[in-house]
Amino acid sequence: MASDASKKVKERVLDSAEELFGQQGYESVTMRNIAEHADVHISQIVYHFTNKNMLVRAIVLRRADELNQERLQMLDYYRRAIGDAKPEVSALLRAFLSPFFDRRSSGDQGWRNYSAFIGRIIWDPNASDHINEAFNEVAKTFLRSFCEALPDIPDERIHWGFQFLLASMYSVEETNTRIESLSDSRFSGKDLSTAFEALIPFLCAGFYSLEKGKPEHAAPH
Repeated sequence: MASDASKKVKERVLDSAEELFGQQGYESVTMRNIAEHADVHISQIVYHFTNKNMLVRAIVLRRADELNQERLQMLDYYRRAIGDAKPEVSALLRAFLSPFFDRRSSGDQGWRNYSAFIGRIIWDPNASDHINEAFNEVAKTFLRSFCEALPDIPDERIHWGFQFLLASMYSVEETNTRIESLSDSRFSGKDLSTAFEALIPFLCAGFYSLEKGKPEHAAPH
C-alpha cells in the first residue's frame, strides 16, 4: 500500500509540474508552487526527484518513450511495405509527426501540457541534455531515412531541413493565437488537424527544394 501511495504522489507531482511548467516555463515555477499544486509536502518532491533539474528530466522522459516507440513502429511498417525502394519524404514526415499531433489532438490534457512544456524548453541550452537523451536516438534514425530519400542533397542541408521540421512542429500550438490575429479570427490556432495537413506538404516541398552548393541568389564575392 505504501508503494502504491508513493507512486501516486510521484505521478501527481509529475502531472502538476508538467502543467505549471507548460503554462509558465520551468524557471519561474518553484518547487513550492509544485508542492502546493500537487497537494504534497515539498520534501516528497525532493525524495522522488532530488531537485528541479531532475524533475524536468523526469517529465521530458515520461512521455518520450511512448512517442518514440510509435514513431519507430510507423517507420518500420513503412520500410517493410516499400522493401528496397527509396523512401518518400511525405511518408517519413507522417511517421515522425503523426504520433505527436495525434496525441495533442486527442483531448488528453496531459499530452497538451507536455506539448506546451516541450515547446518551451526545446531550444533551452539548460534542458538540452534531457532533450538529447529523450529524442536524439530516434531523430537520428529518421535523419538517416531522410538522407536515403534525398541522396543528391548534402547531409548538412538535410540536417538543417530536419531542424526546420522541428521548429515548425513545435510552433503549431493551441495557445498560439497569431494565426487568429493575422486572419481576423477566420482561422483558429486550435484547429490542429488542419495545421497538420498543411504542414506535411509545406515541409515536403521544403526538403525537396534543398539543392547542392550555394543558392542561385547568393551574392557574388
